[in-house]
Amino acid sequence: MIKFIKVIGVLSLILLICYVASVIFIRNAIIGFFEPAPGSTTERFINNFEQQEMAILDARDYYISIAPENPEMRFQFYGEASDQIAVSASQYQNKKYYRNSDSLKLDTLLMQLNWTRSNLNTLSSKMSKANCYSIQGRDPVTMAWQGGRREIYSYKIFDRPLDENQIPMFNDSCRYIHYKENIVFEYDGRQKGLDCFQLREK
Repeated sequence: MIKFIKVIGVLSLILLICYVASVIFIRNAIIGFFEPAPGSTTERFINNFEQQEMAILDARDYYISIAPENPEMRFQFYGEASDQIAVSASQYQNKKYYRNSDSLKLDTLLMQLNWTRSNLNTLSSKMSKANCYSIQGRDPVTMAWQGGRREIYSYKIFDRPLDENQIPMFNDSCRYIHYKENIVFEYDGRQKGLDCFQLREK
């Protein structure tokens, strides 16, 4: 009996090792075997997605449920407790609002969006949990990670997995990395004079 239990234990360990190895292999295959430079901002950006994926997807799903008709509108949360909001779109011209104020200016914006203060506060909270500071779009929804400083690192989340025609457009290992199925990583380092993600040199 004891021998049988040991055999079962060894087999379970082998299966676990095979599972972990297969997950790593599939992940690397999907993202084109790219490897971020150790200690780089790119590495921290990717780690944030892997650690906060559920929070990121939750924020995205909530935003979709209240998203304004204009897909160009972009909402950015700033300041302590994300109390400052910048709204970008042609008719708003990057106007700024204070979430915790009782201003008529903010109430007018919420009325135009058909939002309540509860909607705004919930979105702000979910964005904070995702470690993201801005959100815009519908398909895809683009969420900018808050750790980029002068660089903009974004998660682009599509409604459906990318097809074989879309993948080459969003997987150049420079500005775009197709992470998996409907998830694309985007990089914009123009303010810092950099063009591409920081990847380990081969």
